Amino acid sequence: MSVPFETENNSAITPLAPSDLNNPQTFPTFWDLYSTKPRRHWCFLGKIISSSVVVRLALQVEDTEGHRLLVAFHTDDRGAAFMDQCKEGHTIAVLYATQHTFAFSPPGLRLEQDAHVKVFPMRGHADETDTPLKKCSACSGAWYCSRAS
Repeated sequence: MSVPFETENNSAITPLAPSDLNNPQTFPTFWDLYSTKPRRHWCFLGKIISSSVVVRLALQVEDTEGHRLLVAFHTDDRGAAFMDQCKEGHTIAVLYATQHTFAFSPPGLRLEQDAHVKVFPMRGHADETDTPLKKCSACSGAWYCSRAS
């Protein structure tokens, strides 16, 4: 029996369940991101093309359909916690990502919570990693890095 996940305002959303990485409802492209929070979990996945730091960490990212967008870290530390991880070719995962309209650049992602962001040393497939990945023994469907972050 699964228990619904409770959100900050105590409204229940669908419980976590395994999902196919090709499922566009769970892993939408940038232009398909939700504008309002649906009663389900979703995660944006993108390949890091480049990174720069002026005031904060800013990434040029490509989604699964090849669309390029800006990902700007508006976290308390301005992305400092992710600077060493954000390398060209790595994958960034943003839980509950929404489109943001920036004042002087095309729409992109404005990241405000570190807890919703994870960077993986993956280039789309498990055999193209900088770090060896291990296969989950429970589900055999997920690969992970065993290093502590």
